[in-house]
Amino acid sequence: MAHLTDDEVADFLAGLLGPAQRSRLIQHLLKGCSLCRGKLVGAFPEVSGSAQLDPAGEAAPHTEAGTEEDYDPAIDRALAALPGRQSQWKSEKERLSEVLSVLQEAPAGRPLPLPLEQVQEFQGRPLVEALLQLSFEARYRDPESMKRLAAEAQAAADAIPAEAYEPGTIFDLRARAWAELANAHRVNDELDAAETALLEARRLRRQGTGDLLLLARVADVEASLRRGQRRISEACALLEEIHHLYLSLGQDHLAGRALISRGICLRTGDQPQVAVQSLQTGLSLLDAERDPQLAAIAQQALLDAMVDCGEFRRAAEILLESGLRQAFASDPLNLLRLRWVEGKILAGLGKPGRAEQILRTVRGEFRDRGLEYDAALAGLDLAAVWIQQGNAAELRLLAKDMLDTFRDLRIHREAVKALRFFRVACEQQVVTARMVSGVRSFLVRLQHEPELRFAPDLVG
Repeated sequence: MAHLTDDEVADFLAGLLGPAQRSRLIQHLLKGCSLCRGKLVGAFPEVSGSAQLDPAGEAAPHTEAGTEEDYDPAIDRALAALPGRQSQWKSEKERLSEVLSVLQEAPAGRPLPLPLEQVQEFQGRPLVEALLQLSFEARYRDPESMKRLAAEAQAAADAIPAEAYEPGTIFDLRARAWAELANAHRVNDELDAAETALLEARRLRRQGTGDLLLLARVADVEASLRRGQRRISEACALLEEIHHLYLSLGQDHLAGRALISRGICLRTGDQPQVAVQSLQTGLSLLDAERDPQLAAIAQQALLDAMVDCGEFRRAAEILLESGLRQAFASDPLNLLRLRWVEGKILAGLGKPGRAEQILRTVRGEFRDRGLEYDAALAGLDLAAVWIQQGNAAELRLLAKDMLDTFRDLRIHREAVKALRFFRVACEQQVVTARMVSGVRSFLVRLQHEPELRFAPDLVG
C-alpha cells in the first residue's frame, strides 16, 4: 500500500472509510511505517501510545473497578490538551467519586431523577461518567437498569451547554453516551433501537476530536450488535480491525478483549480451529486482574472450542489449571456450563461412565431452569456416550423425550425435523455417532442462522 494521503488520514479519523479501506490502512500502519504513523499522530497528537500524560507531564494512574474506564483516556486527553481547561479537567475527575456516592445512595437503587439543584450542580462530564459507570456495573445483574442508566447518561450528555467545553469534546462525550445506550439496548435484545442509537453515536463521533480510542469503542459496540443480529462474518471482520487498531495504540488489554470476542464469534460460526487461535492470543494480551470475569469466560470458551476440535487431553490440562470452578463459584449457570464441558472432555478421553453421570446431571439441571435447547444439546452429547455403550433402550427414550418437548414448546420447526430424524434413527437402531454429531452441529448453527433448513444428507 502507498503512503497515506492527507485526505485518507482525515477520512480515517472521521470514520468515513469503508471496511476494506480501513483494514488495508490499519495493516499498513502495523507494518511500522513511521511516515504514515507521523501523519496520524500529527492529525491527532494526543494519540501517542499507551501512557496517558496529565497536564504536569506525569503518567496518569490507571484504575480498573469494573467500569468503562478503559475509554476514559479518550476524553481525558481531549480535555487536558485544551488551553485553559486543565483546572476544569482536574476538578471534574476529583468530583466523579462525589457524584457516584450521591447517585448510589439514591432510594430504591434509582439514581435519577435527582432534586433539581443536584442535577444543576452535577451537570456535565461528572454526571455523564457516573451514570455510564453505574450502567456498566449493572450489565450482568440488571439489564433493564443498565439501559435506564445509559439513557439517563445520554440525556445528560445531550443537555450539556455548548459553552461548557470545546465542541469536539462535547461531541465525543455524546457519542460515547449514545454508543453505550446502543450497547444497553443490545443487551436487552432491542436490536432495532440499538441500531438507531449506534447510528447517532457514529454521526456524533465524526463531529468530535477524532480520538481513535473512541472510534474503536464505537466499532466494538457495532461488532457486538452485528453478532446479536447473527451477522457473524461482519462481526468477526470488525473485531479483527478493532484488535489491530488497539494494538497500534498500545492498548494490549483492549486488543485482547477484541480477539476474545472474535474467538467466540468464530466458534459460533463453526470455525473452532481458528477460534482456538484467536482465544489463545486474546488471553495472552488480556490483563486478567483488570477483568477477571472476562478472563474466566474466555478460558471457558477456549475449552469449548478445543473440545469442538477434538483436543480433549489439552482441554483437560487447561481445565485443571484454570481455577474456573473457583471463578464461577457464585455463578451457578456458568458453573453448570463448565460441568458440561467437563463431561464432553471425559467422553472424548474414553471415560464413558463418568461422562454419562455428568451429562445426565447437566441435562437435568438445564431442564429445571427451562433451558430446553441447551438440554437438547447436552442430551445429544449423552446420546453419543450411549452409542459407545450400546445402550439402545436409553437412546430411544431420550430421542422421544427431546422430540416431544420441542414439539410442545413449538421450538423452531427445523429443529423439530432434526430431532424427528434422530428419533427415527434410534427407533430403527441405525443411529451412529456421526449422525448424532451432525444433528448437534445443525442445532448449534440453527441458533445463529435461523434460515437454515434441515436435510438428512447434512448429517448422514
